Parts: sequence; C-alpha cells; structure tokens
Amino acid sequence: MSLLEIRNLSVDFQTAHGLFRAVDAVDLDIDEGDLVAIVGESG
Repeated sequence: MSLLEIRNLSVDFQTAHGLFRAVDAVDLDIDEGDLVAIVGESG
C-alpha cells in the first residue's frame, strides 16, 4: 500500500499564447521508506 498515490495528474497554465499543459496524465506511487525529489528548471 502506498503512502501517497496520484493518478492521472495534469497541470495547465494560462499564458499569453493560450493554455500550456506542463504535466500530462502522470501517475505516481510513493511507498514507505522511498526517497523522492522533484527538480524543476529553477532548481
């Protein structure tokens, strides 16, 4: 059993040129004892 379970995550941002989909249909499972780091463009 996961401590954190994410299914079908999508993230959209409105820009001057329209809608931008930054994340599309991501699934994520984090189990006890897992070490997780999410690093983006800025660091």
